[in-house]
Amino acid sequence: MMVGHTVPGVVTGKPLSIGGSVGTRGSDRARLGICRRRSLQDEEISLRGATVAIQGFGNAGATAARLLADRKAKIIALSDTRGGVTNSRGIDPIKAIRYKERSGTVVGMPGASRISNEDLLTMKCDILVPAALESVITLQNAEAVKARIVAEAANGPTTPHATKFWARRGITIFAGHPRECRRRHGQLL
Repeated sequence: MMVGHTVPGVVTGKPLSIGGSVGTRGSDRARLGICRRRSLQDEEISLRGATVAIQGFGNAGATAARLLADRKAKIIALSDTRGGVTNSRGIDPIKAIRYKERSGTVVGMPGASRISNEDLLTMKCDILVPAALESVITLQNAEAVKARIVAEAANGPTTPHATKFWARRGITIFAGHPRECRRRHGQLL
């Protein structure tokens, strides 16, 4: 729009038919996951056994769930546009993906209890992954977040005011483009 004609080289996530790349689905999230894993080591938090809540079980959230589960983290909550599910013993992301493909939602998944998106954001967990909506965490709900680490997978899920609040509380926020992989309130990693 800015140059008055189509410039597909500047658009990510394009279909193959208009110049997209094979194998890129989830690749940004995978690279960001690698940066986060390294950063967790800096924070002296092991992924093995870490409890994870993922708000937004679409492409980014499902990829994050699979990657974290592969590293032995325990996914304790997932949500999508219709609501969420929780199980303190853990949710298998592959089963959740299959269930969502059949039903269109994670809500009603066997072996899990229903939870609202709002409650998922504020549940006690080691890692919260907001993977769906922009500005879902604001100054109004930031104080209720109980996660030790917020690992953003969506574009701008945390408002600047919430980020400043968390910085004062010492909550680590992993944000930004995978090439940056930075702590929102700290140094470049």
